[in-house]
Amino acid sequence: MSEIKPVTGAPINVLEIGYGDSPAVAEGTLFQDPNVKYIGIELPKIFEGCFKRYSRFGRHDVEFSELEASMAMLPFRDESFDYVLMRSVYGQFDSRHEIVESVRYGMTEVMRVLNNGGQAVIAEENTPLNRQYIESELTSAGFILDGYYSMPNKWEDTPEDDEWRVRRSKFYNGRPTENTHWVSLTLAHKPEGLETHTTTVPFYTDFYKPDRNNSERKVNEVTFRFPIRNR
Repeated sequence: MSEIKPVTGAPINVLEIGYGDSPAVAEGTLFQDPNVKYIGIELPKIFEGCFKRYSRFGRHDVEFSELEASMAMLPFRDESFDYVLMRSVYGQFDSRHEIVESVRYGMTEVMRVLNNGGQAVIAEENTPLNRQYIESELTSAGFILDGYYSMPNKWEDTPEDDEWRVRRSKFYNGRPTENTHWVSLTLAHKPEGLETHTTTVPFYTDFYKPDRNNSERKVNEVTFRFPIRNR
């Protein structure tokens, strides 16, 4: 399994997509490292201001900031992060078509902003359980799978040394939300030397707004990078 081993004293850059009302910076043991820098992004107007509430957790030792952005158009340079975290975001595969597309194209953006060897962390809680789908989408975007782990029992019955719990605690060590029946964790990393080609597609840049008929959505031509497949 891929493990990131930064140079001593070097910053560890973490991006969380869709931090919602429970950002990882308030939970995972990774954020106890004094070198961690955290950025959380959320869709415009969806969870406006919720991140600021987490100052009460006393995580003033972690450098963090919040941005309004979509994962399909990440406002960051290539190879900016060591980790990209997503919790209850990837399981949108049975949602509206434009949301599914934003997540699918967004994974190529995740690949772009990760450093070589950087890790994508996909956590799903009570979102549709489909391991095969998640893994196939990750490999389609060029990722190398590192492992899949799921909660074997209820939270109360899962020992702290269970492998799922140990792996999860690095990023999310808080109790899952109430009435959570299962939690999964999928880990994958960006391989070195990944070759890509660019594709420009029409894309709903305001896909998150409610509009059943798509009559007022903004369609822009957006360029994404896809891995070149060896034949």
